[in-house]
Amino acid sequence: MSEWILLPIRTVWFAPFLQFIGGGEKTASAIFYAIISDVTTQDQRANAFLFAACASLSAELIAPTVAAAIMVHSPWISICCGVSVLTFGLLCLIAFVPETLHLHASQTETSTLVPDSSSPEYLSDSSSDFNETLKPKQRPTITRRLSDFYTTSRPLLTLPVLLLLLPSITRVIGQQSIDLCIRYISTRFSIPLSHASLILSLRALINIILLLLFIPFLSSLLITKFHFSSTHKDLLLARISSIFLILGALTVAVSPSLHLTIIGLIIYTLGTGFVSLVRSLITGLVDQQHVARIFAMIAVVETSSALLAGPAVAGLYELGLVWRGEWTGWLGLPFVGLAVVCGVGSVGVWGVKGLGKMSLEKKMMVEGEGVGSESETV
Repeated sequence: MSEWILLPIRTVWFAPFLQFIGGGEKTASAIFYAIISDVTTQDQRANAFLFAACASLSAELIAPTVAAAIMVHSPWISICCGVSVLTFGLLCLIAFVPETLHLHASQTETSTLVPDSSSPEYLSDSSSDFNETLKPKQRPTITRRLSDFYTTSRPLLTLPVLLLLLPSITRVIGQQSIDLCIRYISTRFSIPLSHASLILSLRALINIILLLLFIPFLSSLLITKFHFSSTHKDLLLARISSIFLILGALTVAVSPSLHLTIIGLIIYTLGTGFVSLVRSLITGLVDQQHVARIFAMIAVVETSSALLAGPAVAGLYELGLVWRGEWTGWLGLPFVGLAVVCGVGSVGVWGVKGLGKMSLEKKMMVEGEGVGSESETV
């Protein structure tokens, strides 16, 4: 390789600064889930979120294997392929994904909603609009902007919404701990890293089956057989998932054998749908116009927790390495921390009350607005 294209290794530290333009992965995730919320009903939303998580896991299962095979020849081929696939995906999004904010409203509107251009009401409205455009517009001050932001965000600052933001902290530290799991298994049970990575491949496969088949089937069963509402169904599944997360993390932390560690990982995997189910719950509590903002709040919580998750997991693992001379079980400290964080996150789904009533009131309000708009058009 020519010397003129070599850069210092620390140059890669500046790569995250490019995420100031657009916000990076968290902003893209917020937009992605907001689009899904716009085009799905409340009954379909949880399954759609689960399928989205499954797609991400499928990529995580396939991409490392393909990248490892390509990197045998050159790492630059793998990097160029990754950038090309990312660019192609972004171009497809720009070209084929339409504006979805008012998709349902535009589908239900008819020609009767368009006023007659010859009517006096239309003429008076158009003339008043024309006069408004001639008036000089005052530039809003910072105080006015902050006041408007607080006014529009007030519907989101309710206790149920704030409680359901707590589970968002579990996703990042959970990912950090699972990424550490390969080194943990290899160090504690003295097995090669290549064998330890196969365990995570098994976990990814179970994840896909769980998100793609088992949870959607259980959701359908709860609605059709036991007559659960969508909100109660999501809340019940989220609570069960939180229990699996805590039990699985504790089992991995204290397991004295490899077999019990694998069982603990499987138990933890059964709670994978926790975050997606909570996303569906919290989306059902806000108006359609606030969906994008609520996902932005989730992204802020996840980003804030990421600032603490990395150093916390690394610090607990380093502390376990120092103390493992007394007992090798100290190596499982990161998973004890994971269990504690999952317990804090589960407070949100176990502490929230009255979701069914709030969803019913919201549904009645939306139906009332629809009836009112129809009566006005008549």
